[in-house]
Amino acid sequence: MMCSVSRIYLRTPKSNDVDFMLQMENDTRIWHVSETEEFYDRVDIEHFIHNSKHDLFEDGQIRYVIVLKENDRQIGSIDLFKLDAKKKSAGVGITILEDYRNKLYGKEALEALIDIAFSKYLLTELYCNIFADNKASIRLFESLGFKKIKFLEKHTVYKGKTYDEYYYRLVNQNI
Repeated sequence: MMCSVSRIYLRTPKSNDVDFMLQMENDTRIWHVSETEEFYDRVDIEHFIHNSKHDLFEDGQIRYVIVLKENDRQIGSIDLFKLDAKKKSAGVGITILEDYRNKLYGKEALEALIDIAFSKYLLTELYCNIFADNKASIRLFESLGFKKIKFLEKHTVYKGKTYDEYYYRLVNQNI
């Protein structure tokens, strides 16, 4: 499933990612997807970076920064969250900066995350909810084997607007 040659790598957030993470987290155009309702400040992000164990099982979540190999530029983030240790499952979220979308970086990052989730953490299942009108994300997740399990009509309400979603799942076939 992995790309033979990837243009990106994933790493946990470092101190020099604070400004980048502020930019990502405070982009109000994507708040409805993450259900964010207020701005993060520098202290919030620094606290997250310095107090996280950066371990899925200790924190119940893990975030990776998506970085271009050619120049070490941060272009997005990808997360495993809502770990269910008993079921060995976790949710997946991904955000790519607008200038880097539709260039297959998201696919490379998701491939790498799937490999980490199934090989390092030995998860048996990954899942995600995707807004029904987010065609790019639907294509991305389906291209890597995620299967549409159900339609969730008016599942999310954000600032008075309702959003239909699809629930997708990927099962680790190697376990």
